Amino acid sequence: MHDLLAIHRDFYNKKDKLSQDTYILKWCNSADPKRHRNTTQVTKSISIEYRLPTVNGENLRVCRAAFCCIIGVKKDRIQGIMKRFQMGKIPQENRGGDRVKGKNEAKKNAIANFIQSIKSVESHYCRSSVSARTYLPCDLNIKRLAKMYNNSISDVLKVKESYFRHYFNTNYNIGFGTPKSDVCSECLRVELAIKKAASVAKLLQTHFGDKWMENEKLKFYKNAVENSTQENQDPNDDSYHEESCSQLEKNDEFRV
Repeated sequence: MHDLLAIHRDFYNKKDKLSQDTYILKWCNSADPKRHRNTTQVTKSISIEYRLPTVNGENLRVCRAAFCCIIGVKKDRIQGIMKRFQMGKIPQENRGGDRVKGKNEAKKNAIANFIQSIKSVESHYCRSSVSARTYLPCDLNIKRLAKMYNNSISDVLKVKESYFRHYFNTNYNIGFGTPKSDVCSECLRVELAIKKAASVAKLLQTHFGDKWMENEKLKFYKNAVENSTQENQDPNDDSYHEESCSQLEKNDEFRV
């Protein structure tokens, strides 16, 4: 009994699979079967002899069931080790690990070359923290880029749109649409306010008619629209914008 416990303990003191497979190779011998029984049935391709050490230093031959029970492994694992060894293969670790990195490396390089071949522009005014962001033309998007890439590459390097999108978003700081240059934040604020007021006025006119401005319940919207139109009374008069821009252009913090 002490021999069995010592053998079991010795086997599982080896923490990694390679060391355990080497231990199995040490106490097992393989050979071709000496005879085959019925050719109509599946016959074994290898004959294995199982041995275990004793306290007297002898190698005691045991049956397969005893060997598997003592060290706590299945017969399929032992047969696999011995078959590979008989073919000249030493034990190696094939479990786990990144199995697709090498396959996708060529696809990543092809995507990177394609994206870098597209001409992009930088924002004229931007803070240093986002200075690396570039822009592609507004008529492009990731879906269209993925389609262009697959049409320009061989079938081996083609990828799904989701894979292209993930690689594009995680490796590049690229936007779509040409950024405005020489435009201050005040100009953008006024322009957006006018567009918003015009949309609100059109919506109110559709639901309440042409006399919606006389409705007391809509007084808030009336004041908002009037204040917005006062900033741009004459579309051809840029005096307001020129005056405000002349002050704001002196400070880089207001540039976008």
